Amino acid sequence: MSVDILMATYNGEKFVETQICSILAQTCKDWTLYIHDDGSNDDTVAIIRKYAALDRRIIFVEDGVKKLGPGGNFMHLLQFSSAPYICFCDQDDCWFENKLQTLYDCIVREPEALPVLVYSNAYTWFPEKTEPVGNILIRHEIEGYKDLFFLNGGAPGCACIFNRALLAKAERSYENIAMHDQIISFVAFLFGKVIYLPARLFLYRQHAQNTTAHIIQKKRQYLHHIFNQIPVVESVYYRGVKAIYHAFADELDPAKKEVFEAYLSLPEKNFLQRMWIVNKYKFRRYNSVLLLILKMMTKQFIA
Repeated sequence: MSVDILMATYNGEKFVETQICSILAQTCKDWTLYIHDDGSNDDTVAIIRKYAALDRRIIFVEDGVKKLGPGGNFMHLLQFSSAPYICFCDQDDCWFENKLQTLYDCIVREPEALPVLVYSNAYTWFPEKTEPVGNILIRHEIEGYKDLFFLNGGAPGCACIFNRALLAKAERSYENIAMHDQIISFVAFLFGKVIYLPARLFLYRQHAQNTTAHIIQKKRQYLHHIFNQIPVVESVYYRGVKAIYHAFADELDPAKKEVFEAYLSLPEKNFLQRMWIVNKYKFRRYNSVLLLILKMMTKQFIA
């Protein structure tokens, strides 16, 4: 077994030590942790250097490249990986000791030549609250690539393990990178296999500096979030989808190209045209065409 863990950091002095220690505590010991910092101006780098000096499996990549953003930082790290299997790792979570072994035991059963992505569930974690452990991170399993268009992301990168066949397929130049997990998820669903493990294998930290949106815990807040808090499509993820399409257009079959082009046309359409397209191609949000249409009725389409 050999797994490369890729951690992208930025101003994570409050969190990164906990995460590194949780990796050191993994029951699986055959791993290498690559860390690349995006230009922190706090003590993040000093903490990374301390642990890199203590354990030779921790490699701090100091190449002078900065200001990539979280998605670009993770994608930048892919070039340093050489192991058969790869995990993304957020700087602010805490892995349970069996996370790596559980993910590995699942993916190792799949053919090496097939691009494979495995992702697990997790507990949301609010360390500053009286009851710090919340609900599950993932409420709805992603059932196909069409579910990704309105997810504003993909399978959470911090929950994933994938093989070199998927890395080889995904590692190319993109005109725009929204987030690394959006790219990996689309490539896996389009060209390989995706496996969901409902097991909760880590604590997904929630705090004021989270890059991604906070995970809603209560049903009332959840419904409010769906219909009021964010647009139907966030422009950064729309541009990410467009970049993925341009990168792989020549390799998509005509049916998939048609789906991408239908999605990319939506900002130029009126409401009735959008509703017709959503229904025709069975686009969904939270595994529901109806919820997506209701969202379109109540919020700005793209922002």
